[in-house]
Amino acid sequence: MPISGTMMFLKTDRYEQNGFTLLELLVVLLIMGATLALSIGTWKGRDSLLDSESKRLLYIIRRAKGEAMLTGRDVRLELKGTEIFKIDGGQEIRIAAFPAGFGIVHEAAGSPAARTGRILFAGTGVSTECLLRLYADREAATIHIPAVGSIVLEKGEYSLNDFLRGEQ
Repeated sequence: MPISGTMMFLKTDRYEQNGFTLLELLVVLLIMGATLALSIGTWKGRDSLLDSESKRLLYIIRRAKGEAMLTGRDVRLELKGTEIFKIDGGQEIRIAAFPAGFGIVHEAAGSPAARTGRILFAGTGVSTECLLRLYADREAATIHIPAVGSIVLEKGEYSLNDFLRGEQ
């Protein structure tokens, strides 16, 4: 059989496949991408309950302190389980309710930790020193409300004595 310039190799009846086709590679990449997207969404959602709800509670507390300082009037917040109430003229106004799976414990100096408690912000910005421990998905965070100064949110479980000694 003569070989011409256009014929580079002999044609045979057998076809051997070496490697993957482009379509097979695209299908594998599509499956891997979908699996990765689903796993990232699940991973993010798992720890976001503590993060988002603790930041929301921190915002509510800082807002109450700011309102007291701006108006010059006392602002009282009351914790009842996973609900926060504002006491205004003896009337309770619910300002937040937290979802199931999120727990709050109030600790004030000289009193045991409890799921209820009051936080008072005087018109001058001075407050009753206390601590809120937050729990969700086996994780903990702590909000420290000092008598004077900045309200802080810390990852982890601390006691009021830890903050008073500066060990957080």
